[in-house]
Amino acid sequence: MTSPGPSRLLVIIAAGIVLAAALLAALSRYGFSARSAHDRVDLELRAKLPPGTQRLKVLGYAHARGWEAYEDGSPKLVVRYRGAARSLVCGTNVLIVFTFDDSGKLLSFTSEDQFICL
Repeated sequence: MTSPGPSRLLVIIAAGIVLAAALLAALSRYGFSARSAHDRVDLELRAKLPPGTQRLKVLGYAHARGWEAYEDGSPKLVVRYRGAARSLVCGTNVLIVFTFDDSGKLLSFTSEDQFICL
């Protein structure tokens, strides 16, 4: 078996570089980000729903965004944002838990990423 000549080796290296660049471009196009999905959601929620916001307004905001809200009569409201981020092999949902006081005003919220991969 003979080794590939210098020009054929350059073609193989160039093809590898082109494929790597295409992969990076695809990852950035499909939601690859240095910031986690729940961090982006947290920034949005802090701006739109400050502490003291009424529960109905929080619920309305979640519904307007197409997020799933689960109520059980407790002081907490659980919301799932499906498809917050996507890549070639994984998707990310964000789970948000809002906590309210006895009068129905927002005290705080927490969020976390939930990864769904192939």
